[in-house]
Amino acid sequence: MVKSNFLKRIFKKFSILVVLLLFIQCASVVTNVSRYREVELDLRSHKFSAAVQNLKQQKEEKQYTKKDRLLYFLDLGISYYYAKQWQQSNSLLQDADDTIENLYTKSASKLAGSFLLNDNILEYSGEDYENIYVNIFKCINYIKLDDFEDAFVEVRKFNEKIEKMSLRYDNLITNLNKLKDVQKYDVKFQKGEIKFHNSAIAKYLSLLMYRATGNYDDANIDRKSIDNIWKTQPDIYDFPQPTALKTSLEKIEKPRLNLISFTGLGPIKEDKGFRIATHENHITVTGIDFQYKGRIYIDVEKGYYFKFSLPEIKKRKSQVHEVKVWVDGEIIGNLQTIESFSNVAKATFQVKKPIIYLKTILRTIMKGLTAQKQKENIDKETDSSLLGALANVAIDMAVDISENADLRCWRLMPDKCSIGEFSVPAGNHNITIQYLDKNHNVIYNDIRNNYHIKKGNLNLINSACLK
Repeated sequence: MVKSNFLKRIFKKFSILVVLLLFIQCASVVTNVSRYREVELDLRSHKFSAAVQNLKQQKEEKQYTKKDRLLYFLDLGISYYYAKQWQQSNSLLQDADDTIENLYTKSASKLAGSFLLNDNILEYSGEDYENIYVNIFKCINYIKLDDFEDAFVEVRKFNEKIEKMSLRYDNLITNLNKLKDVQKYDVKFQKGEIKFHNSAIAKYLSLLMYRATGNYDDANIDRKSIDNIWKTQPDIYDFPQPTALKTSLEKIEKPRLNLISFTGLGPIKEDKGFRIATHENHITVTGIDFQYKGRIYIDVEKGYYFKFSLPEIKKRKSQVHEVKVWVDGEIIGNLQTIESFSNVAKATFQVKKPIIYLKTILRTIMKGLTAQKQKENIDKETDSSLLGALANVAIDMAVDISENADLRCWRLMPDKCSIGEFSVPAGNHNITIQYLDKNHNVIYNDIRNNYHIKKGNLNLINSACLK
């Protein structure tokens, strides 16, 4: 009878562990990226309207949960942009902008409660590069809607967000370092180096609007700022400055034709595995390649080993190697890169990276030590029986699943932005933006027949080839 009661208690504990494991799985701690396969195929095939409908259907099927609502606004907003539905795009991107700000405000007050939770369980609040580039696409939408006033507002918001980036992280770090779970360890949170201070595409859009409205003084200020961007941010702007920037304020007789092209699909996150080993009064982390490499002095017992994974920004390859512009059957020039969204994504993620890493390391240690104590207690109660071993496996599985890296990101944004500026006679023209691979094979022709070019206007064509 005593043995029977004992087994019942063990089975009860084991059942609780199984329920916990199932709960963790249902809580979606594993990032779902499979839903993007068909949408990305639509975008690469220039079926932009189909991508919009696909995303709407996924929303109805609840593939976008409440904690992923920001991603839905971003994904649908950019898909509307590719489909040239400017107003609808701005409506969704405004929802995204508001959501990012609201979630940032809430996260400050909920920080202590969420410290031990995997980021995958929390509502996605966006990366810095996603936050700022929302305003760039809104700006272009407003330009296409002939609303320069609101377009200028988006450029100002973009610049303000960059200026506030450091302060936001300073506030976050201050709050993190006040937490009791952090103070009991001899560690301090700190941010990475901020290398991204200004954007060439933001300044160029501003320059175009100032020039179109006859404000050449402010346009010249933007032009000088662009020169400075290449001088001060060589790791991010690691490509030649486009010719269009150098000649943008020269006086010409004919109207200008401006083109903005987006190519490839933007960066994604991939998980990278790490291991923690506990020693007397310190831990070591293998796989870390920056400031947390080596020993971290924490008061722990020696002899434990834990594993965890963290996100890394990964650039995706594009088939597009060259973009040519044809007007009335003749090549008039090539488009040149002005912004690499992937480069900016990597640079801005480096600021946040030390915070994510240390937070995850501390959380892994706390979870791991707690789980280890539970396993030791079970071994004592079961005399290391098979049932106890199964319970221990369930604990290990629960801890491993709960420490999957958060791989959520704005997967549908483009990889690069290229521009071109050409002198073309006023009137109607047949224009083709031709995308070629590295072997000079034509991937896609974006044809605009009877495009009207008017002197004194901002004659701006935007195009995309996301292959």
